[in-house]
Amino acid sequence: MPDTYKIKLIQRPRKTILLKVISADTLEVVAPPHVDQKQIQEILIRKQVKIETMFASYRAKHGRIRYTTGTTVPYLGTALELTFVADSPYVWKLSDTLIINQVYQPKTHLVLRDFYKTRAVILHKRCLELAHQHHLIPNRISLRFVTSRWGSCSKAGNISLSIYLMMAPPEVADAVIIHELAHLKHQNHSAAYWNLVAELMPDYQIHHAWLKRNSHLLRIRQPEE
Repeated sequence: MPDTYKIKLIQRPRKTILLKVISADTLEVVAPPHVDQKQIQEILIRKQVKIETMFASYRAKHGRIRYTTGTTVPYLGTALELTFVADSPYVWKLSDTLIINQVYQPKTHLVLRDFYKTRAVILHKRCLELAHQHHLIPNRISLRFVTSRWGSCSKAGNISLSIYLMMAPPEVADAVIIHELAHLKHQNHSAAYWNLVAELMPDYQIHHAWLKRNSHLLRIRQPEE
């Protein structure tokens, strides 16, 4: 078995083998009773890249970070460096780096929430721009810290966007906005809906793929205790 992580093997009646990362160094393998250790080892070797990605995603979501000067956070698709300064008259200020009052360093994750929430006016403005550009006007636009979905559109025409999109490249955020604006015309995922999305943004699939690969990085991580 791979020696870079621990294996928790569970054998019970099922048709396929399920792989699930349950801790920073443990992979749970749920396999049918007839599958032996050699077969499992072969599967783990064959799926090595996928497993590494799963661990990276888990650690990004659940791992803690030490926030110091030089630490970077994602912002509009780039790495934004943090700078902590003493005797600052403000909590945070955006310059070439994100300057944070050193007093609040232990609560950096809360400062970052305020930073992204404040800067999310960019996301709101962009949604309005694309809405007017494509003549798809929502009833209301709301912004929330949501990790379960990047955007949604209600039957009443209300669009909600995740503030975490402020961490992604602007074109990726645009793709999510287009996805939701298209729902103002088609409240489904029919062929007509996807044709409209492709008409509004021909390369939307590239940005959807980026979001799927990198979504685990678009989070505010908890500080080390």
